[in-house]
Amino acid sequence: MNLTESCIEADRITLEKLAVYRQQLIDLPAIAHAASIESFMDFEFNALVVRLKSYVLAEEVDCRSKIVEISSTFPVYQSWWQHFRGEVFPEWLKRKFPPKFNYVVKTGKKKVTFRKLATYPRANLIIPDNVGNTIIYRNQFREEGLGIQELAVLEPIKKTADNQSDCPHR
Repeated sequence: MNLTESCIEADRITLEKLAVYRQQLIDLPAIAHAASIESFMDFEFNALVVRLKSYVLAEEVDCRSKIVEISSTFPVYQSWWQHFRGEVFPEWLKRKFPPKFNYVVKTGKKKVTFRKLATYPRANLIIPDNVGNTIIYRNQFREEGLGIQELAVLEPIKKTADNQSDCPHR
């Protein structure tokens, strides 16, 4: 019995509707400052994509730049005839008469910056949107009655000669 006959013989199939969901546990500090939640349809994979975008507080620990040399090798046809053979000849003819190449090496220098960041994903600071990307966090203590109250002061960083370096992110 082949597959077609077995499908024809099946008179009745009972299908059941099952609930399907995707669940992800996300810590409250990670979504307390959620900037946006977006969803869109990905037609290539025929799926719904849901993206939760937030931010985490980070302190730059180290920033170093280095100039590295990069070299790449590219094949180039030796002449117009070799180019014609390589692009127009059928595969069986290319196997019999392969095109000839020269190999060109291109080198260049590129500045690469390495940043080391200390992140604080569980920091429970509420930061207003208008302070910008880079801030200073300073603790101040003030006595009130019998106890001491901690105040957090957020200040935007101002560019000075002290905090400028070759790192472009400062």
